[in-house]
Amino acid sequence: MKKYLVNLALFVLPIAVIFFSMELYLRENYYKAKKQYLESNKDQVEALILGPSYTWRAIDPLGMDITTASLAHEASAVNTNMMLFSKFAPQLPELKYVFFDLSLGYLENDNNQKWESNHLFNIYYDIQNYESDLKNNWLLTANFKFYTKLFFSYMMDEKNIERYNDAGFIFKLSALYDLFGNADYDIEKLEKSGKLYERLIYQNTVSDERNTKNQEILQQLIGYCKDRGIQVIFLSPPKYYLNNDMASDEVIDRREKFVSKFVDNKDVFFWNYEHTLEDNPRYFLDNTHLNPDGAALFTEIINKELNEFHQNNPKDSPGHTLIRTNQMSSDE
Repeated sequence: MKKYLVNLALFVLPIAVIFFSMELYLRENYYKAKKQYLESNKDQVEALILGPSYTWRAIDPLGMDITTASLAHEASAVNTNMMLFSKFAPQLPELKYVFFDLSLGYLENDNNQKWESNHLFNIYYDIQNYESDLKNNWLLTANFKFYTKLFFSYMMDEKNIERYNDAGFIFKLSALYDLFGNADYDIEKLEKSGKLYERLIYQNTVSDERNTKNQEILQQLIGYCKDRGIQVIFLSPPKYYLNNDMASDEVIDRREKFVSKFVDNKDVFFWNYEHTLEDNPRYFLDNTHLNPDGAALFTEIINKELNEFHQNNPKDSPGHTLIRTNQMSSDE
């Protein structure tokens, strides 16, 4: 029996060491960077960015003149972003602006208990969007297949490793996720492969139940911000023209119906940049996300707009600011 236990330990211990090392390596990611940046600058943060990866990949917080933090995350919905806001907004005494993504279709979805990133919110933010589950305390136990595959892809080719700054913004893409770049921005080639159209219908999926729920959540956010004198700026970052052309009239009308409620509200604004840069694939990594070059341009646009917005005292201007910049040349 003793020999058996010794042999078992000799077998299990090396595996445990390997898995523990993998876990530690994988935990050094942009989630951790965002959390640390927010904690280190919480007394100075004046602008907070929330939303899915559309917004996360579109704005570099370090490119803003005022101290800005981003808690926008891939595939996050209104409900999970509100969880982040509810937890961290009270810790930000200088908060003046909240950017909240309102891309087409964003009012129509949510993150349920099966959301693939629930474990990340648990590990990095101590936010639980699910019933207690021990496996969600570690990356490898939460999704062993995904993280082992990711780990070995990093080990095999450093081009698969994304590079991010202190605020968690990715300034160098992983080759795994650069659809347009991997095709040398040959859109005809991508069209023939069918890869361009895999996610285009996503934004057109509607749900009355989720829409109603999300509007209620956003009204809560607006109410909190009003009490603190914080400006809410709903934002739709640039999308590639194929994505814009595929948008249904229904999903456009549903968002506009929500936005129209704030026409006379001087605390709520909507900045729509969906058509900005839309004709130049070299600013995008796919149909819906800017690449770092596109994000650098867009961050300049947002920074300039926010500076002017602040100087003009928005309390004296109309509430429903719908900014359309599709007239901008893609070469600018």
